[in-house]
Amino acid sequence: MADHVARGGTLILSGRFAGSYVGRYLRKLGTTIVSRENCMLYTPMLPEAAGTLEPRHVVVPIRMMCPQAELILAEAQTHETERRRVRVQAGNRGFWVHYENLVVALGFKTLADAIRLRNHVLGRLEAPDAAPNPTHLRRWWERRTYHLYQLPLLSRKRHVVADWTVTLFFRYIVELDTLGHRERVGDV
Repeated sequence: MADHVARGGTLILSGRFAGSYVGRYLRKLGTTIVSRENCMLYTPMLPEAAGTLEPRHVVVPIRMMCPQAELILAEAQTHETERRRVRVQAGNRGFWVHYENLVVALGFKTLADAIRLRNHVLGRLEAPDAAPNPTHLRRWWERRTYHLYQLPLLSRKRHVVADWTVTLFFRYIVELDTLGHRERVGDV
């Protein structure tokens, strides 16, 4: 299949809760949503679906929720940042989707997923700052000063500074083991 260009220049990976709402918000601009499912599952209503509600009341078709969006029922495989494209696999057909703006709204269902995603993102953000070079340390602090200034409470600011200090000097990461539900500490 030939390469594809995202509608309106915006490509959204995932048609779950966050991805669908971004597509709905950008309705007039047009978007392309890549999702395995053709409907959004409204997870806060799942307990009711097990009892009092019918299952059809906790799902919303993405095409109905985001009528101006193009829906591609597929799975994202590879991302090439410099070429601004994502490789998509739809069954046995694979093709590239080019974009101007990319929204990665891949959600999670468990606490372990949330912790793993948080640790991965923080690790990627801190990776360039790992070198104990005085120039890097100055840049590290300058970039964080603005974010620290935006925090509302002094107690929260102290907590964040303590986290940054531990991360900078000790570089340990805590992740939750999903199978054994035990905490594991490892060097980054």
